[in-house]
Amino acid sequence: TEAMKDYALEKISKIEKFSPRMIEVMVTMDIQKLEHRVDIVLFFNNIKIKSHAATGDMYASIDLAVDKLGNQIR
Repeated sequence: TEAMKDYALEKISKIEKFSPRMIEVMVTMDIQKLEHRVDIVLFFNNIKIKSHAATGDMYASIDLAVDKLGNQIR
């Protein structure tokens, strides 16, 4: 939905302070039965970082995937 898209963009924009040279970010959201999956791929400085999360709630999955991404960048 548009609300989920806006939520993901808002969360990812907070990561920009750790890595101001972001080139591209791809976010994939998928629902399989009761599992809400989020995959994030971030490109910056010729480096590719992937993050994945799956929970019972899409917003929680987005939060978890963005947290994992932030930890990897730091």
